[in-house]
Amino acid sequence: MKKRLALLIVLLTVLLIPHTASANSPGRDPWAVTVYVENATDGGKVTAFFAGDDGAFREGEHSPLKGEDRECSFRFLDGDTQFYLLYTAPDGTEQRSDAIRIVTYGKYRYDAGQNLLEEKTSFYNRIESCKTGSTILLFLAGTLLVPFAATLLLEWIVALCFKIRPVKYVFAINALTNLVMNLLLLFGSGFLIDGSLTYWIVLTGMELLVVLFEYLFYRKKLPHLNMARRLAFTVTANAVSLGLGLVLLFVLF
Repeated sequence: MKKRLALLIVLLTVLLIPHTASANSPGRDPWAVTVYVENATDGGKVTAFFAGDDGAFREGEHSPLKGEDRECSFRFLDGDTQFYLLYTAPDGTEQRSDAIRIVTYGKYRYDAGQNLLEEKTSFYNRIESCKTGSTILLFLAGTLLVPFAATLLLEWIVALCFKIRPVKYVFAINALTNLVMNLLLLFGSGFLIDGSLTYWIVLTGMELLVVLFEYLFYRKKLPHLNMARRLAFTVTANAVSLGLGLVLLFVLF
C-alpha cells in the first residue's frame, strides 16, 4: 500500500509541476516576446529589432517561417521598451512594421499581408479562438487550479515528512493563501513585467507574507508543535513548492 501511494505521489508531481513556474505563482518567459505570424509565405523570415528609451533600435534574432509553424519567439534585454519586425519574403522584398511597446504578457500578432503588429495577450488569443466556454475554463485551470493542486500535493508530502497532524489544516491554509496569491499576481501582471526587479521584489514580499500568515495559522491550530518545528515546516513547505516548480520549469522548458 505504501509503495502504491509513493508511486501515485511521484506520478502526480511529474504531471502537475511542469505546468507551473512555481507552485505559488504563474510564470512566463521573463525576457521574451512571442509573435503569431499570419499571411506569410513559406521560406520567408521575420527579424526583430529592439530599443530602449533612447529610441536606438538594434537587430535582434530572426526566425525562418516553415510549414504551419507561425509562432516566433524573440528575446530582448533589460531596459528594452519597444520593438518592430522586419518581414523578408522569399523573393527578398522587405516590409517593416510600426514599432510597438513591450507589454507584460509579451504576446503579439503580426499580419505579414498588412504588415500590422499588435498586442495579443495569451488570454486574448485563447478567448478569440474560443467557440465555447471550454477554453476559458482551461485558461483558469492552468493559471489557478494547477498551481493550487501542485501546492497542496507538495505541502502534504512535506507535512508527512515533518509528521504534521492533522493534515487538514495544511490543506485549509494553502487553499486560502495559494489562490489569493495567484489571483493577486494575475491581476497585478498588467503592472509588472515578469523577470524585472520589481516583479521579483513583489513576488518575494508576497512569499514572505504567506510564510508569516501560515506560521501564525499553525501556531493557533497546532499548539502542540514547538515554535522551531512550526517555523521549519512552514519555511520548508513554501520553499519546496516554490523552488521545485522553478527548477522543473527551467529544466523541462
